[in-house]
Amino acid sequence: IAGGAGALALGWAVRRHRGRPGVDWFLGVFLAQATWCFSYGIGLFVEEPTLRVALETTTWLSIVWTGIAFLGFALAYTGRSDVVRSRLFLAVVGFGLVSTGGLATNAAHGAFWTEFVIDPAFGVATVSYAFGPWAYLVVAVETVLVASAVFLLVDTLLSYGPLYRRESAAVALSSLPPGFALVAWTLGVGPVSQLQLAPIMFVPHVLLDAYAFGRAEMFDTH
Repeated sequence: IAGGAGALALGWAVRRHRGRPGVDWFLGVFLAQATWCFSYGIGLFVEEPTLRVALETTTWLSIVWTGIAFLGFALAYTGRSDVVRSRLFLAVVGFGLVSTGGLATNAAHGAFWTEFVIDPAFGVATVSYAFGPWAYLVVAVETVLVASAVFLLVDTLLSYGPLYRRESAAVALSSLPPGFALVAWTLGVGPVSQLQLAPIMFVPHVLLDAYAFGRAEMFDTH
């Protein structure tokens, strides 16, 4: 819940910059992150199976679109809006749409998960299920998209000179906590593998982003 609230707070802070390069995509990132955190956090208190599946589906939708929106932001902000309009990026969006459709119809094919059960841990309604091939593909693709976005942002910020090196480091580091937590959860690493820690790791992520984007005044400097 704290991670989601932090994402909404950052989105509210940068909304005044709408119309600047990358800002609309950036707001999309925060919306996806907030939805990810809220749907998972609320789901930990829901044991009704149908509603729990709906919340888990929403969490996965947010995973799908967080990486796509972040790459769109990085491309637009760093002056590569032509790539956003290219067939390559349209293919990335197409992957998101196909994944969205797959999530909506998962009960029919199980491409994302099967054997969905409530599996409580630490007194909350965590769930366990067998990951399908498309779930692994989504995590792999989203990892590549986020890594590409971070590279573009760091490369651009470093080109400003020593003034923004600390902010560049913050941008690079901000994606690591939720990214590693998501991959660890997908691979079943840890003693409580059914507990996804990525939403919790959005708290340090938001703090690092607040430092980088606030201090560097990324949308105030042409």
